[in-house]
Formats: sequence, C-alpha cells, structure tokens
Amino acid sequence: MLLIKNSLMRWIHWPVLLSVCLHVSIAAALFHAIEPEKQLEATPISVAMIQLAAEEAPVSEPAMPESIPEPPEPDPEPEPIAKVALPKPEKKPEEKKVVKKEPKPMERKVEKTSEQPVKPVSDASQMANNRNNQLKPTHPALNDKPKVQNGPKALSRSVPVYPSRAWQLGTEGMVKVKYDIDEDGRVKNIEIIAADPKNVFEREVKQAMRKWRYEKAPATGYVTTIEFKLTGISQS
Repeated sequence: MLLIKNSLMRWIHWPVLLSVCLHVSIAAALFHAIEPEKQLEATPISVAMIQLAAEEAPVSEPAMPESIPEPPEPDPEPEPIAKVALPKPEKKPEEKKVVKKEPKPMERKVEKTSEQPVKPVSDASQMANNRNNQLKPTHPALNDKPKVQNGPKALSRSVPVYPSRAWQLGTEGMVKVKYDIDEDGRVKNIEIIAADPKNVFEREVKQAMRKWRYEKAPATGYVTTIEFKLTGISQS
C-alpha cells in the first residue's frame, strides 16, 4: 500500500510539479510582459516645442499687363465728290447813268412896282391877253412888270426855283396865285387859283412868295401868274 501510495504520489508529483513550473513560467512571462507597460505608463511625457521652419512668403506672381483695347478703326473717308464747275454768269455791261446838271437859279433884282387889285375882265379879253403873253419872250428872271396897282409897292421878290424833276423831264408850266399883304409888308393868305400841270410848281412858288416884302401897308386881292419855261421864269 505504501508502495502504491508512493508510486501514486510520484506519479501525481511530477505532473503537478510540471504544471506548477509551467504556471510559474507563464506567470513570469506575463509579469515581464505587463511590467514594461506599467513603466511606460508611469514615465512622464516630456513635450518639446519644435519650431517649424518659417513658411516662405508666397511670391506674388507679376501682374499681367491690362490689355489695352485697340482703338477702333477709323471709318473710311467718303470719296471726294468732284465739284462741277458752274458756268460763271456773264457780267452785264453797266449802264452809264447820265446825270443832268441842274441849272443854277439866276437871281435878278426886280424893279419896285406898285400893284393894284385885278379887275374882272371878259373872257374874250382874257383869251387875247393869254395869247399875247405866250408870244412875249421869257427871260431867266421876273422881267415882266406886273400891272400897276394902288397899294403897297414891292420891295423884294425872289424868283422861285425851277423844280429839278420838271427840269430833267423838260416840263414847262404856270401857276396863278392870289394873296394878301399884312401890315408888316409880308405876303399872307396864299391861294393857288390855277396850276398847269398840277402838283409840280406850286410848292416852289409858295416858298418864294413867303420871302417877298412890300411896303408896310395892308392890302388884299393881289393876283399874279408865274410861268416856268426852260428859257426862264417870268411873272405877269
């Protein structure tokens, strides 16, 4: 029995011993495997700041030159229009104006005569007198003496001016005038009784009569006829 027990003990002892050794070796291996991890966990972590190299500043690319728009092409110039030479108008020959020289009025002293109011005469005698007057020659001044009248005498009587228009046209005529004399010897109340042609010689006759002077005595009803001819001016 002892032998059996001893044999059993031996047989049990070796496997147990092997098992224990195996377990111990496994435990030792595990211990050694776990211990470095603990050491690693216990070791303080040192942080070191590493300065990175400064980044290179970005190099700006050279600015591209702005594209300048090309100037628009000029419009084609229109073709010059050929000028048509117009015929020059023929110059008309200038008509030479014939300027007639106006005759200078000739002044002559009139003899002082007294005038009387004209008495009415018959038509036959008047026609005869007109014919005689037409046959008498005329002169550039008032050569014909007026009829002697009872009243103030004429001191000065200027000759009317021959109208230039009538002279250029060769127009002749007569003007018959009635007038009065005031206290100062001036002519007043000039009235055109007859004129042939009309509106030609009347103005010049009135202008001349306003300058006439008589003796200072009033008188009325004086009548005179002034004839305008190219050979002269006369009064009757």
